[in-house]
Amino acid sequence: MQPRRLKKLELIAISDIYGDILRVGGLISTLGQTASENRIIVVAGDISIEKVSPKSVIDSMTMLSESCKHLFYLPGDSDPKEFEAALPNAKNLDRKNYMVQNEDIKIGLIGLGGAPTSSVRTGESPTKPMGRKHTNSCRAAHNGAKDKR
Repeated sequence: MQPRRLKKLELIAISDIYGDILRVGGLISTLGQTASENRIIVVAGDISIEKVSPKSVIDSMTMLSESCKHLFYLPGDSDPKEFEAALPNAKNLDRKNYMVQNEDIKIGLIGLGGAPTSSVRTGESPTKPMGRKHTNSCRAAHNGAKDKR
């Protein structure tokens, strides 16, 4: 008797896309254009930003949606609190949880959107100041990560 073979499952996690159609298109090109019945994409925050047109954000999310079975997203601190992707297979994880099962594989997802201690959302003040030392160390870490790309 041969061991039962698990069905292929692709879990793609991305963040900080800021409505960048070119980068999203590059990712989809790498994954393959066809919608995969076994692909789950999770967008973990910072889907948009004020400087990017709403059309670019919608187009980016639509491209992702068309290349997977399930699209989960969690608005980040640069996204409006009321951000919703009106796409048939897209689900907002903010303060919700979902379970996806594919035969023997089960994946649980939960999200808490925004950044309550350092939000950049207009009109939303941080609950606790981060301080100059923390801000500078985060900036240095972020710049170091950019250099390694």
